[in-house]
Formats: sequence, C-alpha cells, structure tokens
Amino acid sequence: GNPADFAKRIKVAFENDGWPGTNNELLRQVIREIPSKELFNKVDTSFQHMDEKKRPLMKALEDELSSTGFEEIRAIILSKPQKYSKGSQPVYDYKKWVIRLKAAFDKTYGVLPGTDEDAIRAVFIEIPTQAAFVEVGKIYQQQYGRNFISDLKQELEFWEYPDYMKIITSKRP
Repeated sequence: GNPADFAKRIKVAFENDGWPGTNNELLRQVIREIPSKELFNKVDTSFQHMDEKKRPLMKALEDELSSTGFEEIRAIILSKPQKYSKGSQPVYDYKKWVIRLKAAFDKTYGVLPGTDEDAIRAVFIEIPTQAAFVEVGKIYQQQYGRNFISDLKQELEFWEYPDYMKIITSKRP
C-alpha cells in the first residue's frame, strides 16, 4: 500500500497491456484500495513522476475516462476519509453510493441509453452490510423520489438481478 505501488498500478490500468482504452475494472479496484485522501495525494505525486506528460492524477483520470467513468472515480475518491488509522470505525457516506448508482443507471452510449453494470457491481462490493444496502435504498428514495429496487430491476436484465443481489445477501446483516 505505498504511494508508488498504487501509482504504478494506475499506470498499468491506463496502459491496459497494450490494448486500446483503460482497464476500468482494474482502475476502479486500485482507487477503492487507497484508504484515504491523504494517501491519494501521495499517490498523485508519485503518478506525476511516472507520467510522461507529468499530469496530475485527476487530470490523467479525466483524460483517460469517459465523463461518467471519471465522475464515478471522483465520487470514490471524495467518499474517502481525510486520514485513515488502523482500527478506526469506518464512517459510510451512503449518499456517495447513491449518486454513483444513479450515474450508473443514467449512463448513455452516445444517444442511446444504457446501464453501467460494472459500476453497479463496484458499489455493491463496497457496501459492507445488508443494513447499509437498506440505507442506500432509503436515501435513493429521498434523493430521487423513486424506489431503488424497482429502478435496479428496470436497469438490469431479469437474469442479472439475482447475481447482483447475491453480492448483497452474502454480506452480514
């Protein structure tokens, strides 16, 4: 978990083993693993030293990702605590998860509506408990005036929904 290691893994995600585009799944995973904004700032410094263009990490993310992808990564970063200390109780920012889920529901491919299933899966993996999932649903209802589960079912294919729910039901209550 040192800054240079995180920066190198982000660079690898951008390079995507020589394939076109960024490896969004790897990038999302690396960003989620950074435990605090303080460490993210150190990763930023390390990344700038590695980047050929010497870009700040946020600029590189903006350059490499679609606008919805960038907003999701930005939301992950903003939801991190300023500092992290081992053994501290985590404080969950349910609203950030709600915003990321809504952005995944609102994804478009040009003029065509779509759904970012990978973003939904990433949020579901981050949600630590079934109770936290219920809170996300309540805040989604307050924020958007819509039922979260109904919207989720509308966004996913009927055969996908059970697999996503297994992610949540496998967590502790």
